[in-house]
Parts: sequence; C-alpha cells; structure tokens
Amino acid sequence: KKLNGYYGVIITFAAQTGLRFGEQAALKWKHVNFEKKRINVRVALRKNKLGQVSTDIPKTTSRNSASKARRSVFLTDDLIKTLKAWRLKSKFSNDDDYVFCTNRGTTQISSDNWRTRVLHPICDSIGMDRMRWHDLRHVFASICLANFGNDLVRICDLMGHESIETTRSMYGHWID
Repeated sequence: KKLNGYYGVIITFAAQTGLRFGEQAALKWKHVNFEKKRINVRVALRKNKLGQVSTDIPKTTSRNSASKARRSVFLTDDLIKTLKAWRLKSKFSNDDDYVFCTNRGTTQISSDNWRTRVLHPICDSIGMDRMRWHDLRHVFASICLANFGNDLVRICDLMGHESIETTRSMYGHWID
C-alpha cells in the first residue's frame, strides 16, 4: 500500500492475478476487459536458447499442444480501479501498448529489474526473506485457496496449470 506508482501497480497486479512474469510482461491493454472484470491471457514473453526474446502463445504442454495457460483471470474491484488509474497516468495507454512497459514503451525482457528494484527492497524494509518474482504467483494461489477451498479444478484453470495434478502437487499440502 505504501508503494505508489508504476512499481506498486506491478506488484499488486502480480499478487492478485497470478500471471507468470512472461505473461505479465507481454500483457497489452487490449487484453484487459474492465467491463467483464477479466484479464485475457493470450500471449507470453519467451526467451529462446540463443537468448532472443519473442512474444508468443503462453506455455505449451509437454506434448507440444496449446495449454490452459491461455485463460481468463478475474480482476477485483480494487485492482480495476488501480489499473484504470494507471492507464490514465501512462503515456502508453493505447490498446496495443504494453500495460507494464519500459519508459520507452517496449516490453520488459526479464523480471530482474522488478525483483531487484522493487520486490527485494520491500522485503528488506519489512524484515521479510527476499522473494523471487514467481513467488507472487504463490501469493495468488494462496488467495485462491482461501476463497475456493479445495476446488482444485478452478484453481488449476486460474493458474494456467497443464493439469490438476500440477496444482495438487504444488498446493495440495496447503489444503491439508
């Protein structure tokens, strides 16, 4: 709550939507549906073996088929207000602009910047162990578990996991 502006929006969004870094980095305004209170996850940032970055469909399955990573995730009323305010402040607010872009309007290529500039200092300031950016996804999963109990099918869909077994193996002990 103390962190205002761009970085506050980024962390709030990550913790309240559970998007992977690549999905959040590739998110464009046209994928935010304020009326239906949804984020439509359609693309993700990818680095290939040579280190080249591209935007492509989210994660494929181990069988090379499209996965449930292509999904819609709900937005809370507070997050909608936050995103609408951010869009009004941003100089990159057209439908094809990235929601969380660099100051030049390009996509972020790594979570390192957000993690080292924002997440680690916040953790340090409150005396908490440092987190990875991906840990914000686990924050979202814990919110889902608190709200949906052991409805692992729904949580699997929201997280974009390949199967319910992935969700069960990662979060089943939290239900127990």
